[in-house]
Amino acid sequence: MKTLTKKIISYTVLSLIIQISFSFVAVKVYAYHSDVESSKINFSVASLDFVLIGNGFENSNMLSSASTSIEIKNEGSLDFKYKIFPEFGDRNRLCGDLILTANLNGIQVYNGYVNNFSYATTSLGVWQFQLEARENSYGYCDFNFVYQGWQEDFPEYGVGGFSDEEDVSNTVFIDELTPEPVPESCIKINEVYYYPGIREGANGFENNPNDEWIELYNVCDHEVNIKKWYLNNEDNSELINQNYIIESHQFVVIASNASTWAYWPDIPDNAFKIALGGTKMFGDGLDDSGDVLMLYDDENNLIDSVSWGDNTTAFSPSVPVVSLGHSISRKEKGVDTNTADDWMDTYDGSTPVGPNPGTNPHNVVIENIQFVVNNLEEEDVSEENKKDVFVEEPIVVEVEPEPEPELESKQKEINEEEITDTDPVLLLGDDVVLIKQEDIIPVNSEDEEDLNNNEE
Repeated sequence: MKTLTKKIISYTVLSLIIQISFSFVAVKVYAYHSDVESSKINFSVASLDFVLIGNGFENSNMLSSASTSIEIKNEGSLDFKYKIFPEFGDRNRLCGDLILTANLNGIQVYNGYVNNFSYATTSLGVWQFQLEARENSYGYCDFNFVYQGWQEDFPEYGVGGFSDEEDVSNTVFIDELTPEPVPESCIKINEVYYYPGIREGANGFENNPNDEWIELYNVCDHEVNIKKWYLNNEDNSELINQNYIIESHQFVVIASNASTWAYWPDIPDNAFKIALGGTKMFGDGLDDSGDVLMLYDDENNLIDSVSWGDNTTAFSPSVPVVSLGHSISRKEKGVDTNTADDWMDTYDGSTPVGPNPGTNPHNVVIENIQFVVNNLEEEDVSEENKKDVFVEEPIVVEVEPEPEPELESKQKEINEEEITDTDPVLLLGDDVVLIKQEDIIPVNSEDEEDLNNNEE
Protein backbone atom coordinates (compact mmCIF):
# COMPACT_ATOMS: atom_id res chain seq x y z
CA MET A 1 0.00 0.00 0.00
CA LYS A 2 2.76 2.35 0.91
CA THR A 3 4.50 1.40 -2.25
CA LEU A 4 1.45 2.20 -4.34
CA THR A 5 0.96 5.46 -2.55
CA LYS A 6 4.55 6.50 -3.26
CA LYS A 7 4.13 5.68 -6.92
CA ILE A 8 0.99 7.70 -7.15
CA ILE A 9 2.72 10.66 -5.54
CA SER A 10 5.72 10.29 -7.79
CA TYR A 11 3.51 10.18 -10.84
CA THR A 12 1.61 13.20 -9.73
CA VAL A 13 4.79 15.22 -9.16
CA LEU A 14 6.16 14.15 -12.50
CA SER A 15 2.95 15.19 -14.25
CA LEU A 16 3.11 18.60 -12.66
CA ILE A 17 6.69 19.08 -13.74
CA ILE A 18 5.82 18.14 -17.30
CA GLN A 19 2.85 20.51 -17.36
CA ILE A 20 4.90 23.35 -16.02
CA SER A 21 7.56 22.74 -18.67
CA PHE A 22 5.01 22.86 -21.48
CA SER A 23 3.49 25.94 -20.00
CA PHE A 24 6.85 27.87 -20.35
CA VAL A 25 7.29 26.67 -23.86
CA ALA A 26 3.92 28.10 -24.83
CA VAL A 27 4.85 31.70 -23.72
CA LYS A 28 6.10 33.94 -26.71
CA VAL A 29 8.32 36.97 -26.18
CA TYR A 30 8.25 39.91 -28.84
CA ALA A 31 10.62 42.92 -29.28
CA TYR A 32 9.38 46.13 -31.13
CA HIS A 33 11.12 49.39 -32.69
CA SER A 34 8.69 52.30 -33.16
CA ASP A 35 9.50 55.54 -35.35
CA VAL A 36 6.71 57.97 -36.06
CA GLU A 37 7.26 61.03 -38.43
CA SER A 38 4.81 63.82 -39.16
CA SER A 39 5.30 66.67 -41.74
CA LYS A 40 2.52 69.18 -42.20
CA ILE A 41 4.53 72.23 -43.72
CA ASN A 42 7.70 72.01 -45.81
CA PHE A 43 10.42 74.82 -45.65
CA SER A 44 13.03 75.75 -48.30
CA VAL A 45 16.17 77.40 -46.74
CA ALA A 46 17.95 80.27 -48.71
CA SER A 47 20.98 82.43 -47.81
CA LEU A 48 22.59 85.80 -48.63
CA ASP A 49 26.33 85.64 -48.52
CA PHE A 50 29.13 87.24 -50.53
CA VAL A 51 32.90 87.22 -50.30
CA LEU A 52 35.61 89.73 -51.25
CA ILE A 53 38.69 88.44 -53.01
CA GLY A 54 41.80 90.60 -53.04
CA ASN A 55 43.70 93.03 -50.85
CA GLY A 56 43.29 96.72 -50.13
CA PHE A 57 45.99 99.39 -50.26
CA GLU A 58 48.59 97.96 -47.91
CA ASN A 59 50.97 100.67 -46.63
CA SER A 60 51.07 102.31 -50.04
CA ASN A 61 53.38 105.30 -50.39
CA MET A 62 51.46 107.96 -52.26
CA LEU A 63 54.47 109.76 -53.71
CA SER A 64 53.10 108.19 -56.88
CA SER A 65 49.66 106.74 -57.59
CA ALA A 66 48.62 103.38 -56.11
CA SER A 67 46.20 100.74 -57.44
CA THR A 68 44.42 97.64 -56.18
CA SER A 69 41.58 95.29 -57.20
CA ILE A 70 38.80 93.60 -55.22
CA GLU A 71 36.43 90.95 -56.63
CA ILE A 72 32.98 90.50 -55.10
CA LYS A 73 31.37 87.03 -55.49
CA ASN A 74 27.97 85.66 -54.46
CA GLU A 75 28.38 82.64 -52.17
CA GLY A 76 24.68 82.39 -51.23
CA SER A 77 21.47 81.56 -53.06
CA LEU A 78 19.90 85.02 -53.04
CA ASP A 79 20.52 87.85 -55.43
CA PHE A 80 21.32 91.08 -53.63
CA LYS A 81 22.05 94.75 -53.96
CA TYR A 82 25.09 96.29 -52.28
CA LYS A 83 26.70 99.63 -51.52
CA ILE A 84 30.37 100.46 -51.12
CA PHE A 85 31.73 103.47 -49.21
CA PRO A 86 34.79 104.41 -47.07
CA GLU A 87 35.07 104.64 -43.28
CA PHE A 88 38.08 106.53 -41.95
CA GLY A 89 40.29 105.84 -38.96
CA ASP A 90 42.10 108.15 -36.56
CA ARG A 91 45.07 108.77 -38.86
CA ASN A 92 43.30 110.84 -41.49
CA ARG A 93 45.59 113.83 -42.22
CA LEU A 94 46.03 112.69 -45.82
CA CYS A 95 42.47 111.46 -46.45
CA GLY A 96 41.06 114.76 -47.64
CA ASP A 97 43.80 115.06 -50.29
CA LEU A 98 43.25 111.66 -51.93
CA ILE A 99 41.59 111.45 -55.35
CA LEU A 100 39.94 108.09 -56.14
CA THR A 101 39.17 106.58 -59.53
CA ALA A 102 36.84 103.55 -59.24
CA ASN A 103 36.07 101.14 -62.10
CA LEU A 104 33.64 98.21 -61.99
CA ASN A 105 34.37 95.54 -64.59
CA GLY A 106 36.43 98.04 -66.55
CA ILE A 107 33.83 100.83 -66.55
CA GLN A 108 34.57 104.02 -64.58
CA VAL A 109 31.85 104.75 -62.05
CA TYR A 110 33.56 107.41 -59.91
CA ASN A 111 36.34 109.98 -60.05
CA GLY A 112 36.73 112.42 -57.16
CA TYR A 113 37.85 112.77 -53.56
CA VAL A 114 37.81 109.47 -51.71
CA ASN A 115 35.87 110.90 -48.75
CA ASN A 116 32.91 111.62 -51.08
CA PHE A 117 32.78 108.14 -52.61
CA SER A 118 29.58 106.05 -52.29
CA TYR A 119 28.16 103.70 -54.92
CA ALA A 120 25.22 101.23 -54.91
CA THR A 121 24.67 98.53 -57.55
CA THR A 122 23.57 94.93 -58.20
CA SER A 123 26.47 94.21 -60.55
CA LEU A 124 29.11 91.81 -59.28
CA GLY A 125 32.63 91.46 -60.58
CA VAL A 126 35.99 93.17 -60.16
CA TRP A 127 36.42 96.60 -58.60
CA GLN A 128 39.56 98.46 -59.64
CA PHE A 129 40.67 101.36 -57.43
CA GLN A 130 43.37 103.94 -58.10
CA LEU A 131 44.44 106.65 -55.63
CA GLU A 132 46.42 109.81 -56.27
CA ALA A 133 47.36 112.52 -53.77
CA ARG A 134 47.15 116.25 -54.34
CA GLU A 135 50.41 118.13 -54.73
CA ASN A 136 52.19 119.02 -51.47
CA SER A 137 50.09 116.57 -49.44
CA TYR A 138 51.55 114.54 -46.60
CA GLY A 139 50.63 112.29 -43.68
CA TYR A 140 48.64 109.05 -43.29
CA CYS A 141 45.16 107.86 -44.20
CA ASP A 142 43.69 104.72 -42.60
CA PHE A 143 40.32 103.68 -43.99
CA ASN A 144 38.10 100.70 -44.84
CA PHE A 145 36.09 100.11 -47.96
CA VAL A 146 32.79 98.85 -46.51
CA TYR A 147 30.51 96.61 -48.60
CA GLN A 148 26.91 96.30 -47.36
CA GLY A 149 24.62 93.82 -49.15
CA TRP A 150 20.86 93.29 -48.71
CA GLN A 151 17.95 91.51 -50.40
CA GLU A 152 16.70 93.18 -53.53
CA ASP A 153 13.16 93.14 -52.10
CA PHE A 154 14.12 95.86 -49.60
CA PRO A 155 15.01 99.48 -50.37
CA GLU A 156 18.21 99.71 -48.35
CA TYR A 157 20.54 97.97 -45.95
CA GLY A 158 19.23 97.28 -42.44
CA VAL A 159 15.47 97.67 -43.00
CA GLY A 160 14.65 93.94 -43.30
CA GLY A 161 15.46 90.61 -44.91
CA PHE A 162 18.81 88.91 -45.14
CA SER A 163 21.96 91.02 -45.28
CA ASP A 164 25.72 90.73 -45.19
CA GLU A 165 28.58 93.16 -44.57
CA GLU A 166 32.27 92.85 -45.42
CA ASP A 167 35.14 95.34 -45.45
CA VAL A 168 38.67 95.76 -46.76
CA SER A 169 41.26 97.74 -44.78
CA ASN A 170 43.59 100.27 -46.42
CA THR A 171 46.57 102.36 -45.32
CA VAL A 172 48.25 104.95 -47.52
CA PHE A 173 50.80 107.61 -46.64
CA ILE A 174 53.31 110.15 -47.89
CA ASP A 175 56.45 110.02 -45.79
CA GLU A 176 58.42 112.76 -47.57
CA LEU A 177 57.02 116.10 -46.56
CA THR A 178 57.33 118.53 -49.43
CA PRO A 179 57.68 122.07 -48.08
CA GLU A 180 54.38 123.83 -48.43
CA PRO A 181 54.70 126.79 -50.78
CA VAL A 182 54.39 130.21 -49.23
CA PRO A 183 51.29 131.84 -50.70
CA GLU A 184 52.03 134.86 -52.83
CA SER A 185 51.00 137.95 -50.87
CA CYS A 186 50.17 140.19 -53.81
CA ILE A 187 47.02 141.71 -52.37
CA LYS A 188 47.39 144.04 -49.38
CA ILE A 189 44.79 145.59 -47.12
CA ASN A 190 45.72 149.21 -47.79
CA GLU A 191 43.10 151.37 -46.05
CA VAL A 192 40.14 150.75 -43.72
CA TYR A 193 37.30 153.20 -43.14
CA TYR A 194 35.66 151.62 -40.09
CA TYR A 195 34.30 154.73 -38.29
CA PRO A 196 32.12 156.54 -40.88
CA GLY A 197 31.48 160.22 -40.35
CA ILE A 198 29.39 162.88 -42.04
CA ARG A 199 29.82 162.93 -45.80
CA GLU A 200 28.20 164.90 -48.59
CA GLY A 201 25.92 162.63 -50.56
CA ALA A 202 22.98 162.95 -52.91
CA ASN A 203 20.89 164.52 -50.14
CA GLY A 204 23.53 166.88 -48.83
CA PHE A 205 25.64 166.19 -45.76
CA GLU A 206 24.62 162.94 -44.08
CA ASN A 207 25.92 160.65 -41.38
CA ASN A 208 25.72 157.13 -42.75
CA PRO A 209 26.95 154.58 -40.19
CA ASN A 210 26.83 151.88 -42.87
CA ASP A 211 29.29 153.73 -45.10
CA GLU A 212 32.23 151.46 -44.25
CA TRP A 213 34.73 150.37 -46.85
CA ILE A 214 37.96 148.45 -47.22
CA GLU A 215 40.66 149.24 -49.76
CA LEU A 216 42.92 146.54 -51.23
CA TYR A 217 46.00 147.01 -53.41
CA ASN A 218 47.79 144.64 -55.79
CA VAL A 219 51.53 145.08 -55.21
CA CYS A 220 52.57 142.49 -57.81
CA ASP A 221 53.43 142.93 -61.47
CA HIS A 222 50.71 140.53 -62.60
CA GLU A 223 46.94 140.29 -62.24
CA VAL A 224 45.22 138.34 -59.44
CA ASN A 225 41.71 136.86 -59.47
CA ILE A 226 40.18 137.21 -56.00
CA LYS A 227 37.12 135.04 -56.65
CA LYS A 228 36.30 132.91 -53.58
CA TRP A 229 38.60 135.03 -51.41
CA TYR A 230 37.11 136.14 -48.13
CA LEU A 231 37.51 138.64 -45.31
CA ASN A 232 37.09 137.81 -41.64
CA ASN A 233 36.63 140.12 -38.68
CA GLU A 234 36.12 139.24 -35.01
CA ASP A 235 32.62 137.88 -35.54
CA ASN A 236 31.87 137.07 -39.15
CA SER A 237 33.04 136.55 -42.70
CA GLU A 238 32.42 138.12 -46.11
CA LEU A 239 32.91 136.01 -49.26
CA ILE A 240 33.77 137.43 -52.68
CA ASN A 241 31.72 135.26 -55.03
CA GLN A 242 32.37 136.76 -58.45
CA ASN A 243 35.40 136.80 -60.74
CA TYR A 244 37.30 139.98 -59.91
CA ILE A 245 40.59 140.17 -61.75
CA ILE A 246 42.77 142.82 -60.11
CA GLU A 247 45.35 144.28 -62.44
CA SER A 248 48.93 144.96 -61.41
CA HIS A 249 49.12 147.93 -59.00
CA GLN A 250 45.36 148.40 -59.09
CA PHE A 251 43.22 149.45 -56.12
CA VAL A 252 40.02 147.72 -55.00
CA VAL A 253 37.37 149.33 -52.80
CA ILE A 254 34.94 146.96 -51.05
CA ALA A 255 31.70 148.09 -49.41
CA SER A 256 28.51 146.42 -48.32
CA ASN A 257 26.32 148.32 -50.76
CA ALA A 258 26.78 150.32 -53.95
CA SER A 259 25.08 153.30 -52.27
CA THR A 260 28.42 153.96 -50.56
CA TRP A 261 29.93 155.17 -53.83
CA ALA A 262 27.66 158.24 -53.76
CA TYR A 263 29.55 159.50 -50.70
CA TRP A 264 32.92 159.08 -52.43
CA PRO A 265 32.64 160.60 -55.91
CA ASP A 266 36.42 161.01 -56.18
CA ILE A 267 37.14 157.28 -56.36
CA PRO A 268 39.29 157.00 -59.52
CA ASP A 269 37.79 155.29 -62.55
CA ASN A 270 40.65 152.79 -62.65
CA ALA A 271 39.87 151.54 -59.13
CA PHE A 272 37.82 148.36 -58.83
CA LYS A 273 34.62 148.77 -56.79
CA ILE A 274 32.96 145.71 -55.20
CA ALA A 275 29.57 145.84 -53.45
CA LEU A 276 29.10 142.69 -51.38
CA GLY A 277 25.36 143.16 -50.80
CA GLY A 278 23.51 143.77 -47.58
CA THR A 279 23.29 146.67 -45.17
CA LYS A 280 26.52 146.29 -43.22
CA MET A 281 29.65 144.30 -43.77
CA PHE A 282 30.07 141.35 -41.41
CA GLY A 283 26.47 141.70 -40.25
CA ASP A 284 27.04 144.33 -37.58
CA GLY A 285 29.86 146.21 -39.27
CA LEU A 286 33.39 146.78 -38.02
CA ASP A 287 33.96 147.57 -34.34
CA ASP A 288 35.12 151.16 -33.82
CA SER A 289 36.86 150.41 -30.52
CA GLY A 290 38.85 147.47 -31.81
CA ASP A 291 38.59 144.82 -34.51
CA VAL A 292 40.63 142.80 -36.96
CA LEU A 293 40.52 142.29 -40.72
CA MET A 294 42.01 139.11 -42.16
CA LEU A 295 42.18 138.47 -45.90
CA TYR A 296 42.22 134.82 -47.07
CA ASP A 297 42.62 133.41 -50.55
CA ASP A 298 40.54 130.62 -52.10
CA GLU A 299 42.80 127.97 -50.53
CA ASN A 300 42.37 129.39 -47.01
CA ASN A 301 45.84 130.93 -46.90
CA LEU A 302 46.06 134.06 -44.78
CA ILE A 303 47.26 136.76 -47.18
CA ASP A 304 47.16 139.92 -45.06
CA SER A 305 45.70 141.28 -41.83
CA VAL A 306 45.40 144.42 -39.74
CA SER A 307 44.02 145.02 -36.26
CA TRP A 308 43.29 148.20 -34.33
CA GLY A 309 42.29 149.32 -30.88
CA ASP A 310 41.85 146.63 -28.25
CA ASN A 311 42.21 143.79 -30.77
CA THR A 312 45.77 142.46 -31.05
CA THR A 313 45.16 139.58 -33.46
CA ALA A 314 47.34 140.98 -36.24
CA PHE A 315 49.63 143.32 -34.31
CA SER A 316 50.60 143.84 -30.71
CA PRO A 317 50.40 146.71 -30.12
CA SER A 318 47.68 147.30 -32.67
CA VAL A 319 47.06 150.37 -34.79
CA PRO A 320 45.65 153.11 -32.50
CA VAL A 321 41.93 153.85 -32.86
CA VAL A 322 40.94 156.88 -34.90
CA SER A 323 38.20 159.46 -34.54
CA LEU A 324 34.86 159.69 -36.30
CA GLY A 325 35.30 160.14 -40.04
CA HIS A 326 38.97 159.09 -40.05
CA SER A 327 40.48 156.02 -41.66
CA ILE A 328 43.60 153.97 -41.06
CA SER A 329 45.83 153.63 -44.12
CA ARG A 330 49.28 152.40 -44.98
CA LYS A 331 51.88 155.14 -44.94
CA GLU A 332 53.16 153.78 -48.23
CA LYS A 333 50.97 151.71 -50.51
CA GLY A 334 51.80 148.03 -50.31
CA VAL A 335 54.70 148.49 -47.87
CA ASP A 336 54.19 145.77 -45.27
CA THR A 337 56.44 145.01 -42.29
CA ASN A 338 53.62 143.32 -40.34
CA THR A 339 53.65 145.97 -37.65
CA ALA A 340 51.37 148.80 -36.63
CA ASP A 341 54.11 151.22 -37.72
CA ASP A 342 53.02 150.66 -41.33
CA TRP A 343 49.77 152.50 -40.62
CA MET A 344 48.66 156.09 -40.02
CA ASP A 345 45.58 158.09 -39.09
CA THR A 346 44.19 159.60 -42.29
CA TYR A 347 41.77 162.56 -42.09
CA ASP A 348 41.17 166.05 -43.48
CA GLY A 349 44.11 167.44 -41.51
CA SER A 350 46.64 164.71 -42.25
CA THR A 351 49.29 164.68 -44.95
CA PRO A 352 47.94 163.62 -47.31
CA VAL A 353 44.35 164.56 -46.69
CA GLY A 354 41.98 161.63 -46.41
CA PRO A 355 40.29 159.25 -46.32
CA ASN A 356 41.05 158.54 -49.95
CA PRO A 357 39.50 155.29 -51.28
CA GLY A 358 40.91 153.97 -54.53
CA THR A 359 44.19 155.85 -54.29
CA ASN A 360 47.15 156.33 -52.00
CA PRO A 361 48.69 159.78 -52.50
CA HIS A 362 51.21 159.53 -49.70
CA ASN A 363 54.56 161.15 -50.18
CA VAL A 364 57.31 158.67 -50.79
CA VAL A 365 59.89 158.69 -48.02
CA ILE A 366 62.96 160.60 -49.25
CA GLU A 367 65.92 161.47 -47.11
CA ASN A 368 68.83 163.82 -47.73
CA ILE A 369 68.02 164.82 -51.29
CA GLN A 370 70.42 167.43 -52.69
CA PHE A 371 69.88 169.36 -55.91
CA VAL A 372 72.98 171.15 -57.25
CA VAL A 373 72.00 173.96 -59.62
CA ASN A 374 74.88 175.86 -61.25
CA ASN A 375 75.16 178.96 -63.41
CA LEU A 376 72.54 181.03 -61.65
CA GLU A 377 73.39 184.71 -61.66
CA GLU A 378 72.92 186.32 -58.29
CA GLU A 379 70.65 188.98 -59.72
CA ASP A 380 68.33 186.26 -61.08
CA VAL A 381 67.47 185.19 -57.56
CA SER A 382 64.27 187.11 -57.11
CA GLU A 383 61.08 186.34 -55.27
CA GLU A 384 59.68 185.16 -58.58
CA ASN A 385 62.50 182.68 -59.03
CA LYS A 386 62.55 181.41 -55.46
CA LYS A 387 60.47 178.34 -56.26
CA ASP A 388 60.21 175.43 -53.88
CA VAL A 389 61.39 172.20 -55.38
CA PHE A 390 59.22 169.17 -54.73
CA VAL A 391 59.24 165.55 -55.82
CA GLU A 392 56.63 162.81 -55.91
CA GLU A 393 58.70 159.66 -56.39
CA PRO A 394 61.96 158.60 -54.71
CA ILE A 395 64.73 160.08 -56.82
CA VAL A 396 68.16 161.53 -56.41
CA VAL A 397 69.07 164.10 -59.05
CA GLU A 398 72.49 165.65 -59.40
CA VAL A 399 73.09 168.12 -62.18
CA GLU A 400 76.82 168.76 -62.39
CA PRO A 401 77.86 170.59 -65.54
CA GLU A 402 81.45 171.71 -65.91
CA PRO A 403 81.92 174.58 -63.41
CA GLU A 404 83.14 177.88 -64.79
CA PRO A 405 86.65 178.81 -63.61
CA GLU A 406 85.53 181.76 -61.56
CA LEU A 407 82.93 179.61 -59.73
CA GLU A 408 85.06 176.55 -59.12
CA SER A 409 86.74 178.04 -56.08
CA LYS A 410 83.38 178.95 -54.65
CA GLN A 411 82.09 175.37 -54.37
CA LYS A 412 81.70 174.33 -50.76
CA GLU A 413 81.14 171.00 -49.07
CA ILE A 414 77.88 170.89 -47.21
CA ASN A 415 77.47 168.55 -44.33
CA GLU A 416 73.86 167.36 -44.70
CA GLU A 417 73.57 166.29 -41.08
CA GLU A 418 74.14 169.85 -39.91
CA ILE A 419 71.12 171.25 -41.78
CA THR A 420 68.24 171.54 -39.34
CA ASP A 421 65.98 174.11 -41.00
CA THR A 422 62.65 172.72 -42.05
CA ASP A 423 62.11 175.24 -44.87
CA PRO A 424 63.75 174.97 -48.28
CA VAL A 425 66.93 177.08 -48.31
CA LEU A 426 68.40 178.77 -51.36
CA LEU A 427 72.11 179.43 -50.86
CA LEU A 428 73.10 182.48 -52.87
CA GLY A 429 76.43 182.45 -54.57
CA ASP A 430 76.99 178.74 -54.04
CA ASP A 431 74.10 177.94 -56.33
CA VAL A 432 72.90 175.02 -54.17
CA VAL A 433 69.28 174.26 -53.35
CA LEU A 434 68.55 171.93 -50.43
CA ILE A 435 65.20 170.51 -49.48
CA LYS A 436 64.05 168.55 -46.47
CA GLN A 437 61.76 165.52 -46.49
CA GLU A 438 59.09 167.33 -44.47
CA ASP A 439 58.51 169.80 -47.28
CA ILE A 440 58.21 167.39 -50.17
CA ILE A 441 54.89 167.59 -51.97
CA PRO A 442 53.85 166.52 -55.47
CA VAL A 443 55.21 168.76 -58.18
CA ASN A 444 52.87 170.25 -60.73
CA SER A 445 53.52 171.08 -64.34
CA GLU A 446 53.64 174.85 -63.68
CA ASP A 447 56.44 174.38 -61.13
CA GLU A 448 58.39 172.23 -63.58
CA GLU A 449 58.12 174.94 -66.25
CA ASP A 450 59.40 177.60 -63.84
CA LEU A 451 62.34 175.40 -62.87
CA ASN A 452 63.24 174.83 -66.49
CA ASN A 453 63.12 178.60 -67.14
CA ASN A 454 65.45 179.20 -64.18
CA GLU A 455 67.95 176.66 -65.46
CA GLU A 456 67.98 178.36 -68.85
